[in-house]
Order: sequence, then C-alpha cells, then structure tokens
Amino acid sequence: MALHARDQIAPTTAERIDCIHRPKKETRWRPADDFPLPSDVPRRLATDPDPRMRQLAPRDLDLPVELVRRLAADPDHTMRRAIATHPRLPTRELTQLLADPSECVAIAAVGNPNLPSRHMHRLLALAGL
Repeated sequence: MALHARDQIAPTTAERIDCIHRPKKETRWRPADDFPLPSDVPRRLATDPDPRMRQLAPRDLDLPVELVRRLAADPDHTMRRAIATHPRLPTRELTQLLADPSECVAIAAVGNPNLPSRHMHRLLALAGL
C-alpha cells in the first residue's frame, strides 16, 4: 500500500517499514530502496545492533572514515559486503577485504573503483588473464 503513496510516507515511518521488513525469500530489495531515509539516518544506523539495519549505513557517501573502518571489520559478512564498495573505504581495509573468508565480500571488494591498480593486476595474473 505504501508503494502507491510514496510521497506521503514520513521519514520515521520509512525507517520503521525497513526495520520490520522480513522478506519470505532472499532478495536484495528493501523498503529503503523506495522510501529514501533522511540523510542522518544511515550514519546513525552504522552502530545499530541489527546487522540488517547497519547495512543501510553505506548509503551515506560521506560516512566518516572511522565508521567505514569499523563496518569493514564487522563480524557479519553481509555488512562487510555492503561496505566493500564504499568510496571512503581506506586502501588498507579494502585490500584486507580481498582476502575475506566470505567469498561474496571478496568479490564485492574487487568491484570497488578505488582498488589500487597493483592489486587489480595481481588478481588478473592469479586468474591467468
């Protein structure tokens, strides 16, 4: 119902909808994709106890580097995957994510446009390309 009245959804309601949304099957879509959150919300959610909510933090492209570092070391692999392509992710943390035990995190890190070319060349050489 809310999708038909996007312009009438209050920011607090948008956040609550995303918080309680639990899809029946695996999907990357979430309500925050259609109901944008106020600019201060992703930063606040960076420290939320729920990893699902922390995953919204990388939507803040101006997220402080200390929060980005903290999220890159998050115990939840889905959070590390979400932060792996963040533009403010420092090179040290980015290269650490390349060796993450979770393959989906490493793959996401390879897609970060700030990955230094020496690491790109090394990965291409390992792949035989």
